Amino acid sequence: GPTAALAEVPPVTAPRRQPTRTGPQLQLSSHVRRRIERVAIQSDVWNDTEVRLRAAEAMYELKHPPQGRLFLFQMVEGSNPRMLLVVLFLSSLLICMSILFLRNAHVEPSPPVQHRLANPIMPADIFTCPKQSKDGEATTATSRRWSLMPQQTLPTPRAPTPQIGSARTNAGDENPASGIVTPKPAEPDYFFCRDLIVPPTCECILKVPVQPVSDGAFNVSDLNDNMVLRVEPRPAQIRNSTISAISAPGGRDFEGSFRLVLMTSFGNILAQCGPAVTRSDAPSRAECMGSSSPSAPVEFHLLKGSGELFAKLTRTDLQEQQYTLIDKTGKRLFFWGDVENYSINVSGESRKLVARTEVVPENIVDGKPRGYKVQVAPLMDVGLVLCGLLCIDRLAQ
Repeated sequence: GPTAALAEVPPVTAPRRQPTRTGPQLQLSSHVRRRIERVAIQSDVWNDTEVRLRAAEAMYELKHPPQGRLFLFQMVEGSNPRMLLVVLFLSSLLICMSILFLRNAHVEPSPPVQHRLANPIMPADIFTCPKQSKDGEATTATSRRWSLMPQQTLPTPRAPTPQIGSARTNAGDENPASGIVTPKPAEPDYFFCRDLIVPPTCECILKVPVQPVSDGAFNVSDLNDNMVLRVEPRPAQIRNSTISAISAPGGRDFEGSFRLVLMTSFGNILAQCGPAVTRSDAPSRAECMGSSSPSAPVEFHLLKGSGELFAKLTRTDLQEQQYTLIDKTGKRLFFWGDVENYSINVSGESRKLVARTEVVPENIVDGKPRGYKVQVAPLMDVGLVLCGLLCIDRLAQ
């Protein structure tokens, strides 16, 4: 019957629902779960496809966070703002320290300009200057070396010292190192060769060849055999006055007398020197170029390039081979030593050595010197010393 038919009908069972993967069941971080829960609450659907899409977006954003900005710098992925701030701070500190270091860094001082050559045609490397040092030792090294040079006893002159007009005793300040007056800027005519004043921290070393006047002009070179000066013998122009024995061009020449003209390598006259002769007492050529003859000239005049008389050089002792140079201010230089062997010392009134000569070993041929070296101390006039040595060299011939 109906009951049996109903008994044969199997019971209807409810279909099993698949478990939904809600937020807590997903192995996500708390940050992602909170975002999914917010999306689920807004849509009120936990098993919707939109939830899965939002969850995927949240996971992608978690793995690829959006880039941020710190001040003017763009932060890259995974950047730490604190670390970036530390890097910026250290960079700024390094820049500030570099600026302070460069500001306080020692800068090598440029050489003083007051001793630079006034004439641009003069060679700039005529002086030997040591390299400047921070402790100042190089500045005084040259002066100390000159002060420690062996000093010899200067013979007492037996002849009176020559005078030139009215000597000015207050022309300038005396240099204790050399006994030579340091000229004041207001008296530019005090300089004998303005372009040849040795700078305070330098010295001058020149090589002078040995040759008679009859061989003509010769060159004065540095230690590297570079020509720096030129000496040319010319006929002396005889005047009636001894003071103007060698003057500007225009005088009459007298046979047998000569003068030496000191010039630059370009031919500009720096100074000139020669025997003090007049029309009445002009010596012959044999007397001028004789070998230490008693009749040889005993006085020489040193003139500036313009022809103005600046100093006189006189033999004060023939046996001691001593010569005295006095300039127009009354200051003196003493030349003494072994003249025949070209070993001459030059000292000032304070008896301190300011220049000296010695034979160059490589220029000795057959036992005879072919040249000698002149070494001049700081603050000395190379032209004055060189002209005095040239006159003495001619006196000894």
